[in-house]
Amino acid sequence: VGQEGVERAFDDWLSGEDGKKRVIQDRMGRKVEDVESIRPTRPGKDLRLSIDLRVQYLAYRELKAAVRDQKARGGSMVVIDVTTGEVLAMANYPTYDPNGTSKKEIKSGRSNLAVEAPFEPGSVFKIITLAAALETTFLKPETMINCGNGIINLFGRVIHDHNRYSSL
Repeated sequence: VGQEGVERAFDDWLSGEDGKKRVIQDRMGRKVEDVESIRPTRPGKDLRLSIDLRVQYLAYRELKAAVRDQKARGGSMVVIDVTTGEVLAMANYPTYDPNGTSKKEIKSGRSNLAVEAPFEPGSVFKIITLAAALETTFLKPETMINCGNGIINLFGRVIHDHNRYSSL
């Protein structure tokens, strides 16, 4: 029975189905003979993930080092193949042992923060937008960008930056 994550989400897919047969038992309840198969077992289906074990190892190792170097409380990392959208690695630090049963371990957040924690994507994705602009426009690294004093009207909605920059 899948407890969390992909295993829980695809539990029916992975589980299969028990079979059923009629048997003869002795008075102690031990099977003596198979009489007939009533329903054959149905094995669970395979599920292949796009996680690359080498990339996963490196992602966890580098995330752990970065969290320790920056003296942060924790961090998350997701590595995606931008051409296919496949997730190659997903790491959280600190992590936990899913087989652990201590109250501290359970309380400490048996969560996959890489997918469960909300975050404000604006600042995170500014570098991606800038990189795309550098590749696809005449923009140069030294080009000044008008920031509209921290306000932009986009598709009928007003978006505010955390600071009122005029140009960056």
